[in-house]
Amino acid sequence: MARHYFLGGNTPQGFYSYYDYLIDSEKAKKVYVIKGGPGTGKSTLMKSAAAWGEECGYDVDYLHCSSDPGSLDGIIIDGDIAMVDGTSPHIVDPKNPGCVETIINMGDFWDEARIRENKEKIIGINKQIKAYFAEAYNYLAAAGSIYKNIQSSEDARIAKTIFDEAAGRESACGKGRKRRLFASAIGPVGTVSFADTLALKKCYVLKTDFAKGTSRVMQKLMQMFLDNGYDTEVFYDPLAPDELIEHICVQELGVSVLTSVGLSNISNENSYVIDVDEIINTDICTKAYIHNKLMTDTLVKEASGIIAKAKQKHDELEGCYIPCMDFESANKAVKHLIEDIKNNKSGAAGI
Repeated sequence: MARHYFLGGNTPQGFYSYYDYLIDSEKAKKVYVIKGGPGTGKSTLMKSAAAWGEECGYDVDYLHCSSDPGSLDGIIIDGDIAMVDGTSPHIVDPKNPGCVETIINMGDFWDEARIRENKEKIIGINKQIKAYFAEAYNYLAAAGSIYKNIQSSEDARIAKTIFDEAAGRESACGKGRKRRLFASAIGPVGTVSFADTLALKKCYVLKTDFAKGTSRVMQKLMQMFLDNGYDTEVFYDPLAPDELIEHICVQELGVSVLTSVGLSNISNENSYVIDVDEIINTDICTKAYIHNKLMTDTLVKEASGIIAKAKQKHDELEGCYIPCMDFESANKAVKHLIEDIKNNKSGAAGI
């Protein structure tokens, strides 16, 4: 099974990172931390490894870049092998070097003398990118403030009903662990969501016009799963990270609880739709609600337009590095890296 989501996002608080939740170090067989500049092949390397994983029948998680969803910031193969872009803004450094993490330096394959010829241009572009993101985050900060003004009344009994049906029992395993993630991201083309890839064997869809309308339901449900010992993946709203929940997945139970925000299609025959807006007394028809939602959407659109400008500059930055790369040698290293993954999956020693 392939899943797609984000470990970092553009939010009212700036770039918000959940990279500490990449993978459980105690369960990990290997984590490859990839260093290098833009255009040096980091995302391509991860796509090659992910393709190998899928060909072998392993579950693969694709961790996308919030500012360029077509690019990868990381992958997880079969829950115990991970690759991650360790460069800014999601700086990742080894916590258990050698025994868990290995650094892969794409700088080994570039011509530094040629890159230095573009020093002033590279520094200038990076300053422009930084300025664009600062401007975009100002718009998102305004959007986040208005977003919190949207009020509705939720009924936590919905959460209890879902928990009773989904779990069917209470666990005696103590407290569950929470893994924080994003299923959606605000980027250069607007808000992108991979929520469709999160549906598990049993899927509950809370139909609502706005994720804010299900906030208490999802918070209560998350707490029930955690209190009963179930490890829970919690996908937060990028406009209110660590505060408003969009989706929940409990792998042990094969259960996902998704809000309809960001969903395009769920083909799972074991999916159950709950129309929250009809069940609970929301304020979605009030003038204040409509006005606040319109203002939020407008500000997010402005932020996305500015992030698109930053992406154009990032593409220009890649152009400073690509001609200076020895991709033939880099491709040989990718093949060696995939062999190392095979060895780690089979228990043999590698890099």
